Amino acid sequence: MIREMKVWWLRRVEIRPFQRMRLMLVLATALAVILLPWSRSVSLSGVIDAAQVQPLYTPFAAQMVRVMVNDGDAVKKGQLLFELAAPQPETDEHKAVAMRQAWEASARGAQGLEKESAARQVLAEQMAHQFALQQQAGTMEMRRLQLVSAIDGRLEERNQTFREGSWISPGERIATVIDRTRWHVDALVSEDDLGRIKPGAGAKVFLPGQIEPVAGTVLSVDQHSLTKLPSLALAKASGGEIALAPGIPAKELKPEKVWYRVSIQGQEGNDKVIREMPVQVTVESDRQSLAHRWINSAMLMLIQQSGLGKEG
Repeated sequence: MIREMKVWWLRRVEIRPFQRMRLMLVLATALAVILLPWSRSVSLSGVIDAAQVQPLYTPFAAQMVRVMVNDGDAVKKGQLLFELAAPQPETDEHKAVAMRQAWEASARGAQGLEKESAARQVLAEQMAHQFALQQQAGTMEMRRLQLVSAIDGRLEERNQTFREGSWISPGERIATVIDRTRWHVDALVSEDDLGRIKPGAGAKVFLPGQIEPVAGTVLSVDQHSLTKLPSLALAKASGGEIALAPGIPAKELKPEKVWYRVSIQGQEGNDKVIREMPVQVTVESDRQSLAHRWINSAMLMLIQQSGLGKEG
């Protein structure tokens, strides 16, 4: 041991430059990691859903008359799915028809008469026109009870308790038509990374349990911060990664921090996409160094503390 110490002491001049060089290499590497813009992507949390979704409701309390589809059936745009009936719109329409016919008859009866009868004819024609408009409105209301598919897709999430003869309230969903040939993602980006993401950028969406991502494209990036999460699935209470603001009812879905919405459109359909499924997203972005990111974070913190920042 003593002999080795003597050798080390005698060769200390040779060792020091090597140590200095190693230290300089370490420092140079650290500076390169901090200062050079290595990062070319941004990781986001999001929720994926079918691009086109049509929930089916009755516009007012109504009775199911005919069920023309089953859960899982493929449907076409314009196809009649459910037929309902409601007494009040039908009664209003019939009243409007009867009143229109009565005033039209009154107008015909006033034709050929003189003086005050001419004014009576004008009034009768005006009233007949008014009730004709009411009849048209009633007919439109009745058409709203014919639930028609607005898109090509598949009928899903049908409420099996609603059968022919069942009464349905306006807030109760009857079924949903879903087009799974396309999908979209609502992802959230922090204020730090907001300026790095541009419309048209490529995106990779990682579905739960899937190794290979699905490809998409950024459609838009909101410039106004969210006041409400786009989906409950993003909240921590539901297994997501976004904390909700304390002291505010959870149902309002107000995020604790400042987030912005990034809309991503899928390039092709995927049968593994489930309604409002949480996903991880990697989006191509402008290069950025760690130093740049740290400086931006510090500046944003100072701006927010000074009261000049954007509120979430």
